Amino acid sequence: MKKVIAQTELDSIVEILSKNQDKNFIQRILKPDNFPTIPLSKGKVGTHLMADSEIDGMYIAYPTIVFIDGKLKHLSNDEAIDYAINSGEFVEFPTDTAAAWFAKNYKKYWNDG
Repeated sequence: MKKVIAQTELDSIVEILSKNQDKNFIQRILKPDNFPTIPLSKGKVGTHLMADSEIDGMYIAYPTIVFIDGKLKHLSNDEAIDYAINSGEFVEFPTDTAAAWFAKNYKKYWNDG
């Protein structure tokens, strides 16, 4: 059974995705069928996973699965942070709570949170 989420939550997610659709990891969230998958735990596959962190006073959400040379690669958290900062593949938020909320809830875009 699918979870029902508040429309305001969905609106917030859609707004964040829309404002950042130039980023590869956002494109993978918006159109996962256009990208290869990578094996995850419990027999599942995915095109992305998200994390959040504070870097030099900046609160960001960023992918730990990245798309490099036409392939997906699952990075350690430290590698993913370095990749995000160096590539611009992150979304900045005003607070740590907002970054953590997005990293946890972005999958609600598909309404299956």
